[in-house]
Amino acid sequence: MKTAPKKSKKAARASTTPWEEVRDRILDDALVRLHYEELKFQERIGGTLAAARKEAGLTQEEVAERADTTQSAIARLEGGNGGLPSVALLDRIARAVGLRLILEFRKERAA
Repeated sequence: MKTAPKKSKKAARASTTPWEEVRDRILDDALVRLHYEELKFQERIGGTLAAARKEAGLTQEEVAERADTTQSAIARLEGGNGGLPSVALLDRIARAVGLRLILEFRKERAA
């Protein structure tokens, strides 16, 4: 029985589709794109919260206590996997780190 010749690792890599192409094809689906954008938004919120907390020199536990929430909730939000927090919670966290929450609506830039 004859077997097909094995491709070299280099040849196998050359025949793979770049991630960007795969991602773009997947994101053509409007529902998938909506969820993807929501996850990216959560990550941006989390990064902003973590940076503000560190700038204030506070631990997650200290922020949680001041914001009347739990340390694990702060950790989840900072990790970008705590869901979308309420405006009230964001305001409490902002105040806990000595900041003020400002929400703003802007026109989207043309692509």
